[in-house]
Amino acid sequence: MLSILTHIAALTIVLGLFIALIKTDRRSLMFAALLLAFLVSLLFYLSIVFDITALSSHAGSIGLPVVLFISLVALIALGPLLLIAVLIIEGILLIRRHGIRPKNLLSLLFGIYLIISNIFFVRIIIQTAPPTTGQYIHLFLTICADYLLLLSSIYVVASCVNFVNLVHEDLKYIIVLGAGLIDGRVSPILAGRIDRAITVYHRNPDSQLIMSGGRGPDEPHPEAHAMKQYAIQRGIPAEDVILEEHSSNTFENLKFSADLMTETNEIAIVTNYYHLLRALIIAKELGISCIGYGAHTKFYFSVNAFVREFIGYIVLRKKIILKCIRWINPSLRSIRCLPTTMALINKTRYSNSL
Repeated sequence: MLSILTHIAALTIVLGLFIALIKTDRRSLMFAALLLAFLVSLLFYLSIVFDITALSSHAGSIGLPVVLFISLVALIALGPLLLIAVLIIEGILLIRRHGIRPKNLLSLLFGIYLIISNIFFVRIIIQTAPPTTGQYIHLFLTICADYLLLLSSIYVVASCVNFVNLVHEDLKYIIVLGAGLIDGRVSPILAGRIDRAITVYHRNPDSQLIMSGGRGPDEPHPEAHAMKQYAIQRGIPAEDVILEEHSSNTFENLKFSADLMTETNEIAIVTNYYHLLRALIIAKELGISCIGYGAHTKFYFSVNAFVREFIGYIVLRKKIILKCIRWINPSLRSIRCLPTTMALINKTRYSNSL
């Protein structure tokens, strides 16, 4: 009787998560969290179906479902640790290739901080003396950092989910997000985005490209003009290129581009892999139904860029993050410095990523 109830309960959880999954927009971290929960619960249910626990008394008889279940749980548990290792290794490679610059130090410093803070966290926990006020502050900051690390792991999963489009729609518009010019010409990163958009365009012959990018303070003309010229040189008809030349950030890229479209569906956004999820989230907030395509980016550069994009996501979702932090420590409900601090970087909320 207990076995039957266990089967029913496990199956109910699996089906419930599956229903929640298909009803959730994949352009969110919630989708990634539900996906991970669904995979774990599915493999757990399969282990029950194959009665893996009963097989434990037989040497070497562990079945495939339990192996997959244990592997997936281990991967989820070790995910943050692997992310720390990637942050440090790729941060070092980035500095070796592009030199020591503030923006190139993000991933390396974040990885080092996470290691050091958690070492002191463990030492404080195991010490016999009561923690001092400074140690309490350190414990709180470490918990917040680890929470952000876990959130960043889910962010990576959500990004990977949106890299893949299993169903290719008949697209009408392909929005290419600007990424800056160099001496009036498209930068290598921007060229990669346009090349990716051209590939998508050839698979959708009835589509049009929307080149979105305004004029920066150090640029001789709007990015959209250079982007159009680049596309024409690669065989794209001029009549299939629409210019959006007034935007200065990702939010404006998408909002102004939407104003140029006669339809609000069958749309694709093209940007770099590391920037794709945040762009899709902003499009979701604007009510734009779309899919995304990521342009190839060198891996050592992507890690540092992912850190910047994750910071942008935190700013985008700062109210939710603050609620979680205050839930961890209720005494912070009376502290007003956190919202003020977040407001200082609010200007980067919809910033474009290079």
